[in-house]
Amino acid sequence: SQGPGEFWGLPGLILEASYDETTILCSKVVLNPKTKNEIKKPKKGKKVTKKEYESLIEKQMEQMTDENGAIRIDITK
Repeated sequence: SQGPGEFWGLPGLILEASYDETTILCSKVVLNPKTKNEIKKPKKGKKVTKKEYESLIEKQMEQMTDENGAIRIDITK
């Protein structure tokens, strides 16, 4: 949830943003972790094929896109 100015807090890391007549572009990212985190295999969930995964992503994107083609993010608490 990192990004410049008013884009901070959106999901993911915002590396480029354009609004009005301003463009903000991240040109270099340097990561210097002090420790390496182990990635653990999930203990629950369902295995899917690449084709099934792509279908799930496509359906999710359709749900997030409004009738004008803009991405809509609904935040519920």
